Amino acid sequence: MNRKQTILLTAGLGVLVLAGAVLLFGSAAITAQNEVGPKPTFVPADALTPVPTPPDGRQVAILTLVIESDPEGRLKGAQLERGRIVNSYAPNVAERPGEWTVEVIGERNLSFGIEDPRRLHVYGGGEEQRDVAHASEMQTSVVVDLVVPLWNLDTDLQAKEIRILDQEGNVVFVTEIDRERWSREQ
Repeated sequence: MNRKQTILLTAGLGVLVLAGAVLLFGSAAITAQNEVGPKPTFVPADALTPVPTPPDGRQVAILTLVIESDPEGRLKGAQLERGRIVNSYAPNVAERPGEWTVEVIGERNLSFGIEDPRRLHVYGGGEEQRDVAHASEMQTSVVVDLVVPLWNLDTDLQAKEIRILDQEGNVVFVTEIDRERWSREQ
């Protein structure tokens, strides 16, 4: 057999193997559409309904923080870029665990955990390992919006200060709640 015939025979066998694989496994093949899910449906703007505003004046603080670290992951600092007070229902975060602790200090206190916002997790690995991170890294600079409840269920905390503590209890960030200025920064 000469070189040209060998190449043609090999190519022909490859096509047959590929065709057989498609026929055999075609129904079980994962496509990009199956991996991501169904296409989202478009909702026109006039069909959207606004989030209900609480009748009792419940509020949350939304803090936009800039958190800086060195390449080894040591915290250099956290600064408030923007603070807002919004009349809204708060996420249910009371007693939630996390790497860092957020404390709302006032007439009544509230604390809850959050994940270190500098930590970036990469997920994947197929259907059986969808929730398992296969890689993590520490970002050196991150901007994050943190939603902090100023009410706990139906009780106004009369919050005066928000603190964020790391795993060892060291203060990462502290700010007084400036209701006057933050309410205007809608």
